[in-house]
Amino acid sequence: MDSDYCFIITNLSVNTDRDKLWEVFGEFGTIKLIELNRESWAAAIVYAFKPLDQLYSQLIYINDRLVSVKQIPLSKYLSFESSPVPVKKLSLGGLATPKVFVEEWFTEEYVTLDINLNQSYVDIFFAHVDGYYRFRIQYNEKDFKNSVVLQRHDNISSLTISGKYPPRFWKSKIPMQKLSDTYHLKDWDRVVEIPLDEFSRDIMRHRNDITGKDPIVPGGRFPDYTIKLSNWTVYRLEFDIPLKSSKNVAHLSLGPNNLSHEALEKKINQATGSPTIITPKILVKHPTKRIEVEANISRMSFEVQYMMEHAFNLKILREYNVEPDFFKKMQQLPAQVCCLFLTLLSAPQQRVYNPDTVINQIYSSTKNLINYQSNIPEDHAFLRKVIVTPTSIYPLQPTIEPMNHIQYHFREHVDRFLFVQFTDEDLEPILPPNNDDEKSTQNIKLYDRIYQMLRRGIRIAGRMYDFLGTSIEDLRSHQCWFFARTENLERADILAWMGNFREIKKVSTFTICSGQGFLPRLTDLTLNAQDIEEIDDYEYNGYNFTKDCGKMSPQIAREIAKQLDMDYTPSVVKFNLAGAKGILMLSNFLTKRKVQLRYSQIQFDSSRLTLEVIKVSKPNKVYLDRKMIIFLSSLGVPNYVFQDLLNETITQYRKDMLAKDDISYDLMCSFYSDGRMHDFQNIIDAGFLDANDAFINNLASAYQNNVLRDIHDDCKLHVEHGVKVFAIMDETGVLGPQEVFLQITDKSGLVSERRIIEGPCLIMRDSSCFPGDMRVVNAVNEPKLRHYTNVLVYSSIDARDIPSACSNDDPDEDNYSVIWDVKLIPNKTSFALRNYTITYTPNNLSKIAFKEIAKFFTTYISKDRLDILKKAYIAISDRHEEGILHGDCIYLSQQLSRALDFAKTGLYASIYSEFHEYPFPDFMEENKLCTYTSTKPAGQIYHIITQIVDKPYVTNHCAYDPRLYVENMYLYIAEARKTKAKYDHSLRLLLGRYNIQTETELISGHVIHWPKYISIKDKPTFGERIRAAYIRFKEDWRAEFEAEFIDYEGEDVQDLIVSKVAAWYYVTYHPSEFKSDVTYNSTMKRYMSFPWVLDDYIASIAILNSTRPRESHYFLPVSAELIDSAVKQTNNVLFESEDEDDDDESSGFESEEEDDEIDDDEADYEQEKQEQSSSYVLEQESSKESSIMSQEEVASPSVIDIKLSDLIL
Repeated sequence: MDSDYCFIITNLSVNTDRDKLWEVFGEFGTIKLIELNRESWAAAIVYAFKPLDQLYSQLIYINDRLVSVKQIPLSKYLSFESSPVPVKKLSLGGLATPKVFVEEWFTEEYVTLDINLNQSYVDIFFAHVDGYYRFRIQYNEKDFKNSVVLQRHDNISSLTISGKYPPRFWKSKIPMQKLSDTYHLKDWDRVVEIPLDEFSRDIMRHRNDITGKDPIVPGGRFPDYTIKLSNWTVYRLEFDIPLKSSKNVAHLSLGPNNLSHEALEKKINQATGSPTIITPKILVKHPTKRIEVEANISRMSFEVQYMMEHAFNLKILREYNVEPDFFKKMQQLPAQVCCLFLTLLSAPQQRVYNPDTVINQIYSSTKNLINYQSNIPEDHAFLRKVIVTPTSIYPLQPTIEPMNHIQYHFREHVDRFLFVQFTDEDLEPILPPNNDDEKSTQNIKLYDRIYQMLRRGIRIAGRMYDFLGTSIEDLRSHQCWFFARTENLERADILAWMGNFREIKKVSTFTICSGQGFLPRLTDLTLNAQDIEEIDDYEYNGYNFTKDCGKMSPQIAREIAKQLDMDYTPSVVKFNLAGAKGILMLSNFLTKRKVQLRYSQIQFDSSRLTLEVIKVSKPNKVYLDRKMIIFLSSLGVPNYVFQDLLNETITQYRKDMLAKDDISYDLMCSFYSDGRMHDFQNIIDAGFLDANDAFINNLASAYQNNVLRDIHDDCKLHVEHGVKVFAIMDETGVLGPQEVFLQITDKSGLVSERRIIEGPCLIMRDSSCFPGDMRVVNAVNEPKLRHYTNVLVYSSIDARDIPSACSNDDPDEDNYSVIWDVKLIPNKTSFALRNYTITYTPNNLSKIAFKEIAKFFTTYISKDRLDILKKAYIAISDRHEEGILHGDCIYLSQQLSRALDFAKTGLYASIYSEFHEYPFPDFMEENKLCTYTSTKPAGQIYHIITQIVDKPYVTNHCAYDPRLYVENMYLYIAEARKTKAKYDHSLRLLLGRYNIQTETELISGHVIHWPKYISIKDKPTFGERIRAAYIRFKEDWRAEFEAEFIDYEGEDVQDLIVSKVAAWYYVTYHPSEFKSDVTYNSTMKRYMSFPWVLDDYIASIAILNSTRPRESHYFLPVSAELIDSAVKQTNNVLFESEDEDDDDESSGFESEEEDDEIDDDEADYEQEKQEQSSSYVLEQESSKESSIMSQEEVASPSVIDIKLSDLIL
């Protein structure tokens, strides 16, 4: 029984710590939790399972002191940890202002509160209608102190809590009186809706059958009859308790025996880690108006409706702060203008209490640029993504992203695609219960909501979206695609275009095959029927050596390279073609245009002869992660090897300046030169980092901080002698057993930069988990294979093919890590190859419809244990001396392989109950009571890295570099001012769409302030998305700069380019361009990247002028007279040019009009300069609903005062 496993340890010495307790008592069994009380020097130890009998009989000494061990019922210990106290009243609602709470619903029925300090959560219980409910607010100390207010007024204590997200709600499965404890959740089921009252409950039951086919809307199925769990996320509790505790219980913690304001305050202070701050009384009001948002926006365009739903569903705007005429005025604006306002208003993802005022400020800062639109590349489109949680639907900001193959084919309807992700309330994955009991009902309401949404569709911004499909990558992230049908196109038409799936009988196979077109698109190539051949797979020793690997001729590879503007011919491409998928390897045995497909690659029939390219071979850097370090350490790699890798990184990090021979220096230059900059090394060579240039220095600091964060989060250490690539079989037969060929290049792919690896190599894949998955082979120099680059070529006559020997993951991925650093090659390599056989579900269907796909998608989410298994694998391998060789890890390896295959086979992994009850190493940063100090390499790395603080950013210093002074730059300064205003405006929009606060975060990818509404699974790819977005952005503005010189034939073109570059730098860096030193030196609050889209030009000019004397006039501002003369000269040229084509009267009118426009632009420029970043303006004008302690009451909304005549339509 559970009550047998809790022990109280007393008589501890004052120098006893938790690590010592783990060491001593861990010998008797698996410890789940240790709590050490340093006041009484006693400890509570909870075992996951019955400990050894010796614990009951053996004398135990700690620090030469005999300790007392006493077993107590677990319920008794839990009564100290979890002690609900009575509450007079519970109210749900929202904030009209930071100090005005709007009470939307309340109850006084059996309300109790439990603040669990050990588990860091607040539980609130209440009885309602036909059941007993609870909801849990998980918190961390930092956020909690800004989201909770404790007050005492009129002899009533009140506690107001603002949730970051809606909490998780449960309903008891048994009557309240029969609950044995409130700590465990075994008797509780999750719920997604709660009726307002008994009448509403009866209406919901009656209408459930009637509305069973209606699409799901953000307000839920019954918005008028349920408690709005997604919107009413401010919780107020009132206590009728005395101010002070009685003397005889004052020493006790908050509980039924010590209930007072004093005890409650002490508990809150313990939770927040800080004393309670006295704040003005929060006023409680009842709702006085009901604004029906959906009805008010129904006549707006789809784009505006979507942005309105975005703002209201994310609670950036609330109905408390808008009047009905707000919608009328917004409706009068052009759709583009309305979307602009809502994009910038929503960018900080913070509550806006005065939308009219904020919109007027946005208008003031953008009125001259209101019609400016970002360029959208031909193969890109606005992606609209929606996150669906058990209680909420969050339409996210549209962002410009590459289209997938299906979107690209149906690009005239691209705005009708919707990307949907299902998460739990905190945007983490919905995890299955801790048991495999098919009868478990704990999450059944959550899964039913997902299934109903897939079956019935979802209505967003007036459009009804139907479930369309998902790719294997999206399925593993619990994501899928929806499509809003038109009169001429619906999902059945799209599926028919993909191919004929009638011969597929398994739902899992059908789902993955129909989702091939959702993979990312690089390019495509149209083939003819005679260009395609089918060939047999190559099998040897009972294994398929060519699974998912076909061939392509050099001509096909060259055509792909040409379309992608590559400087080299790719050796491998990942593709879809005519119902086949996988990779194509370059084959010199093929001539002309020829593609050969293996039978194992062909998944279904399709008449489409378009070669859809998804990925091409290239060299990727190899990084060790936590799992790889544990893996290598278990196989005999000494600990000092990892320590040396870490020390090398840290030593370089601690230097004030990276040396050019440092590996970190090369990595940083390579990182930023990958599209973000033309050549970052050239910038450093030009001395901008040495000169402490604010922008360049901040990029360098961001990179180094990002390296530290990666090491902290996952022990990410770069391996210089390694690469990550595709793998293919040697079709020539020249490689012997245990031999491979690997030729690598730099990213240019040039012949002069190629290198053939020779000697022992270590090969593993990202999903390798069995001890035998790590293969040690011999790399050889084989002349017949030198036409292959950046791909691992393995032998065709080995005991087993490399892909299946290393993992059961798809062989068509470029996740083969090849390491030739001899220090990292383990000495324990004589392990048997994995003995794992892929098994498919026996269930076959004669006909598969979208209903079956929806069931499989829901089943996958309900049984997806991949993350749970990964966590258990890391924790258990760290705890046991044998590491991954321990029997428990071998079992977990089997289940990890099965979980990885679940998306393809339909068979899910299981996990024994004991693997849910284990302690965590401290580097996993779980509940501190359940963690021990790890002494293995991963733990050592964590302990060192946590002692290092981030490098600071330059936030209060800026300096003009006189090397960028050019005599004739005055010719372009006026134009540069206007261009910079446009640049800042477009950058502001880009940051707003991705909810990024600073340009440094955007360019570096080191996000400090993560968007509030980003799922845990999306964070790893978010950096790559914003990198790609900035590269597109930079290319557009570089093209803007170069446009006037494309057809210019004058001999002075180089001088003009240099002058224009210098002008762009001048308007960004010279102090005379700013009204105050404070604004000028606020380098993180204004945009400084404008001239750096021309980084190669800037570096060249700086290097060229490095040796010239620094004249004093280089630092002086350019005179207004010179700038004005350049403007007049430009106007005269324009006037003369127009005079040649038009009569005098017409020409004079147009010139006068242009003069007025230029004057207006220059007049507005000074104001524009003071508003470099709208995000900071919005931060000042908006308030976090979750930060109600620090806010001051905001005045009532003003009237939107925007003149339509001011908008140039």
